[in-house]
Amino acid sequence: MCPPTSGTKSAGRPGVAGAILQDFNGRVSQAIDTKTLFERDDACLFWKPRLFDEQAWKEHVEMIAWAIAESDRMEEETIQRRAHGETSEAECMHGTFAIAGFPSPTADDVKKAERKTRRAVGKKKTKQPPACVEEAKDTGKASV
Repeated sequence: MCPPTSGTKSAGRPGVAGAILQDFNGRVSQAIDTKTLFERDDACLFWKPRLFDEQAWKEHVEMIAWAIAESDRMEEETIQRRAHGETSEAECMHGTFAIAGFPSPTADDVKKAERKTRRAVGKKKTKQPPACVEEAKDTGKASV
């Protein structure tokens, strides 16, 4: 979930988080495909697992809220400079800003989830006749 002051959509629900990650992955893929990801030496794509205690986590969330607010401020200032003719379209560039901070699962958590998924998939694998056999039962004619 994004910090309440960030004004962004919360990723606290699985569907929202999945959509955000899908959009972000699409944007990164587009940047790789078009080579815009590599145009500038100062571009950054970074992630790293971390270890936080409660105090560090609270500070981390505050830092995320600050970074989001700063990025919003910089974009608004760019828009204002463009509106006042202080910068031209040629001087502007499209960019992507992404930031995340979330509790990560332990190795044991991942193993438990994988076992649960395998069990659920195994239960769904009940043998059902192909659709053409079902159709043959209903009509008395088998389809090819």
